[in-house]
Amino acid sequence: MKENKFKIIGNKAIIDNSKICVIKTSEHGEQSIRSLVYLNTQQVVTVNNDLAEYYNIYVSYNDKEVAVINFENIIRNISKDDITLILEKDKDGNVGIKNSYAKNLTLLIPFEAYLKQEGITDPDIITKQRSYFFNKY
Repeated sequence: MKENKFKIIGNKAIIDNSKICVIKTSEHGEQSIRSLVYLNTQQVVTVNNDLAEYYNIYVSYNDKEVAVINFENIIRNISKDDITLILEKDKDGNVGIKNSYAKNLTLLIPFEAYLKQEGITDPDIITKQRSYFFNKY
């Protein structure tokens, strides 16, 4: 089994003020939730490249701005690499995140703007989304 991990790189000041929650769903439908970064503390979140896994990465910065990136380990069975997430600012100073295979940053936006963008109005879903962005798992 080739078990790698998530790692986070980028601007230390941004990482130290961020929370990153990884929701992994296996090809069998099993789901796990774990905090990768909670403020300036990082935890190990493993990746199993022998199975198909789908990732939802919830990111918050300064408890105000948020983003979600989604991807799967399409390189399973051939990759010996960790999955690298990059937190950095764009040329205009906006905070964003991407994985090492993406070309563009996904910019963080205010939580309320995220809810509007995604069309989320149900109070129960808002509570769940809020917990993914701001709670420790």
